[in-house]
Amino acid sequence: MGNEDVQNLLKSGIAAAKARNKGEARRLLEQVLELDDSNEAAWMWLASVVDTPREKRICLENVIELNPDNVRAREALAQLGPAPQSAAPVTPTQASAPTGAQPALRSAAATNQARAARSGPPETAPARGSRPSPLARSIQRNPVLFLGGGGLAILLILVGVVLAFNQSAPPAVAQNTVAAPTARANAPTARPQGTIVTLPAVVFPTTTPALTSTPFPTFTPSPTLTPLNTYKLVFTGEGRNTTNQSDLYTISADGTGERPLLTESSKAFFSPAVSNNGQLAYVSVAEDKEQVFVGDLSGNGGKAITKFNGEHLSGVNWSSDNSKIAFAASASNDDPTTREIYVINADGSGQQQITNNKVEDSDPAWSPDGKSLVYAEDVSQGQHFLQLTQYDLASKSAQTLTNFSGANYNPAWSPDGKKIAFVSTKDGFPNVYYISLSDPFTANLVSVGGERSNNTTPAWSPDGTYIAFASNRDGNALDLYIATPDGLFMKKLTNSSNAKDNSYGAHFIPAAK
Repeated sequence: MGNEDVQNLLKSGIAAAKARNKGEARRLLEQVLELDDSNEAAWMWLASVVDTPREKRICLENVIELNPDNVRAREALAQLGPAPQSAAPVTPTQASAPTGAQPALRSAAATNQARAARSGPPETAPARGSRPSPLARSIQRNPVLFLGGGGLAILLILVGVVLAFNQSAPPAVAQNTVAAPTARANAPTARPQGTIVTLPAVVFPTTTPALTSTPFPTFTPSPTLTPLNTYKLVFTGEGRNTTNQSDLYTISADGTGERPLLTESSKAFFSPAVSNNGQLAYVSVAEDKEQVFVGDLSGNGGKAITKFNGEHLSGVNWSSDNSKIAFAASASNDDPTTREIYVINADGSGQQQITNNKVEDSDPAWSPDGKSLVYAEDVSQGQHFLQLTQYDLASKSAQTLTNFSGANYNPAWSPDGKKIAFVSTKDGFPNVYYISLSDPFTANLVSVGGERSNNTTPAWSPDGTYIAFASNRDGNALDLYIATPDGLFMKKLTNSSNAKDNSYGAHFIPAAK
């Protein structure tokens, strides 16, 4: 079957998924993956129609295995919470399900093994009807799911590197290069960020040191810092009810007084934001579709102000004058891996589409003066090279602010309008940094001590003294932390009681609200 047939199958599978015909969509998308298990779109759409969180996780991990910079897949994995420690082995008899049963999904590790095996000697084809699906084969090959978003795989790779260096002399190190993003009008010109230094040969130890928890600063705030109990935050919490759905909670910035704000067993709530006059905006579901809601800080009176037919909304953010809300959304005819930026009045009128470039645009944030938005954009037109883009609302012009490697997303504007906090994978792991608009090519690390963990969703305090963010540096789950921008003071606010208890997406509630 040729590539055209695969594309036709994929289109039919996507159409079935959009029509909410999950059984037919799953059947077609699995056929696509039988023919091409490197099809990122097929794995992404399959994640939207499978039956269990475990199956969805495997689909999303395969997406990230193919494209580590797929932000939507990483966000969806974060909403699922961390992977379980292990899964029970599945025997070949179990994997060969009866006719009509849904096959098990192939993990990213097993899929990668299958791709690598294609370069080896040909195998004798099994008899028709005896060959498990690509999804069942994954369970036979590797019943253990990835831990901590791929951490176990990374650990095994590191051990392999150490052993290789112990057996032979270290090879010459080639200089890495990073592809620059597509040129854009008004984009700043990248300038060198350091001097190349020749390092002496590294002698690797003969034993691998035991892993320890990542340390982080424990300094107490100086008398000049604002007391933490001055601030209050609203955030998305998971694992705090029997359904493990995402709900909204409030907490003091000193880590006390956590309370539920919006919880419902049959409905999820996430992506909260609070206006300067005390209105609460968030994403929830109305008629089986994600929509933006607006209510008050008591958790009552929330009403949907959008009418989208797409699958995903996120990144809700208020303008400083309390009149408008920016957010990211996928429309009904869009691929779920792409979203566009929208702006809508707080009463639901005057909706505008800001971007229309058919690539990933996410996480819009208003400038304090209300004149521009900053958001993450795939400036490489489909290669998921995410950079921060500033959009001027008056002139309707955009310019790329950053030129870092990896993915750069989750921007948050400082109250004085001079800095932007954001997440970057430029050093291999998601960490929180900030840039000054006067020097956008220098990234200043905020999430000190958590360089090899997942640090995400930064938010500035109303006076610019602190930055709140989520991190799994102290375990598998995401907890809330608060730090000064230089990272010299840091405090953990939530304390996960189990692996599914995630806390993220915090926003400060303005004073006296």
